[in-house]
Amino acid sequence: MTRKLGFTFFAFFVASNGFCQQAESGPEQISKLVNGFFQAIAHKKLDTAMALWKADSPQFLSAREDLRRLFAPNTIRLIEARVERTTFSGLDRARTYVSTEIDVHDTATGAPVEGFGRKNKLLDCVKVEGVWRIWRYAPAEAELADALI
Repeated sequence: MTRKLGFTFFAFFVASNGFCQQAESGPEQISKLVNGFFQAIAHKKLDTAMALWKADSPQFLSAREDLRRLFAPNTIRLIEARVERTTFSGLDRARTYVSTEIDVHDTATGAPVEGFGRKNKLLDCVKVEGVWRIWRYAPAEAELADALI
């Protein structure tokens, strides 16, 4: 009896101290991916942002160049990047809708850069060896264009 009570107490102690944690769910992993991506943009960390992409994505090279051009002459302030919803296609594909607000200003002139502010974006993600990666980053309107094609 004492042995069972001791084991029960130990199991309760371990569980209550966080030693037995469940793995993060798909939506939690996607949310971390999205937040990491936008934080990397806000801090102008090109390598960090691109490490979150699947290297063989058709957009990988153009995304890297776009970010490189964005980072060089501008100041960037991330106001908001909020995951609105995520839909899953099977176990290894997801589409995430993100509401963003990013202020970008030309460092030399202080003028706002066009194309930023409040925007709705979508990120298509793929799971590779248990890790979610960005496959595509586009305006949310791209979904409508995809449906029409």
